[in-house]
Amino acid sequence: MSIIKPDNKRFLIVILVIIGVALCMILCLLHILKTLKDNRNELRREISQTDIENNPYSYSVEEILHSFGCKNVNEKYELTENEEENKKIHKVTLSFKYNLYEKDESKEDYFNKIIKALKNVWVNSFELYDESKNIDIVVDQENNIITINGIEDFYNNNSYLEVNNHKELPISNGNNSSLVLNKIIFANWDKSKISLKEGYTDYDENYLYYSNFKINSNDKNINFIVFSKDYPDTVFEDIKVGTQFSKIEQKLGKPTFKLDDEMIGYKASNLYVFFYKDEIVLYPSSSRYDTNNVLLEKKIVDYYNGKIEEDRSLFVKDIIDNYLDFKSEVIKDYVKVSSYLRGIDLLLYDNGTFKIKIYDNYKLKSDLKVLAQSNKVELDYENDSVYLFEKNRVK
Repeated sequence: MSIIKPDNKRFLIVILVIIGVALCMILCLLHILKTLKDNRNELRREISQTDIENNPYSYSVEEILHSFGCKNVNEKYELTENEEENKKIHKVTLSFKYNLYEKDESKEDYFNKIIKALKNVWVNSFELYDESKNIDIVVDQENNIITINGIEDFYNNNSYLEVNNHKELPISNGNNSSLVLNKIIFANWDKSKISLKEGYTDYDENYLYYSNFKINSNDKNINFIVFSKDYPDTVFEDIKVGTQFSKIEQKLGKPTFKLDDEMIGYKASNLYVFFYKDEIVLYPSSSRYDTNNVLLEKKIVDYYNGKIEEDRSLFVKDIIDNYLDFKSEVIKDYVKVSSYLRGIDLLLYDNGTFKIKIYDNYKLKSDLKVLAQSNKVELDYENDSVYLFEKNRVK
């Protein structure tokens, strides 16, 4: 058993006392620093916008932005895109207090006040970028142009309100009465899950033909079905091919779609139905893809934001291979990847630009909805892509 000598005990006590005093001093210092920081933040909060308007040069950019409730302010200089001009732009990354819209309420006044305050401080152009809220404001002082997410007169566009107040075309009531159609719907339009007697394929492989109907499909999906005039049974709500349009309207009400005197169409809960004088054409509803669109949107937005490190051809292949309703085509200087059944077009340009177009029948999920609310998605709510496709099919 070891024995600690008195001198050693005193030494240990002195060391422990020193350590204790040091810890107390550190804690006190941290408390003082926190108090100073809190006091500084309190002073920032007390700066009024009137003070800033009257004495803009009395405050730093950070103080001005903090007075508007902005956080994580980081200011730096960057060259403009045209480096030959050798111009620099003030770029500030930050977290704004508000989104561009809050619960359908425009925050235009809030952002205009920030821009006005900073224009009084800076002569040169500047950019305010909030990654978390997907807000990019660029103020071109020389040309007096202000863009938000690349859009001039951003709030005149009102895409946020358009997205959040969007109501799809009304849905008509109706029941399927064709045994063939019921089989297809029950199989969720999956060709591999239905048992129909074999048909034959025409010369351009667009259709699989049967005695009195034909099916358009790809490897797995049935895209639409066409019942011809000699189909003997009823198809939809006890309506047969060739039934007069006036009688159809008496039964189903006002058509959702109308193409001169050639066709009337309806959007039901689980399908589209188009009536002609000599045929009836049916497509699955775009709502079939609602759940599937969640993962699709994440992939699209990640590629849009540069988070997927693959080139255009690999991205296109990934979409085509994993989502069988999509097709791709090369058009001039871009590749179009689209699904009329979902209601979405992806346009991938040779210069790296990526544009997204949404039709009335596509229901935006969370990922793509954020882009759409920020004017980064083209919204074509005037048109339903299934109807557009059907119109082009019969041309």
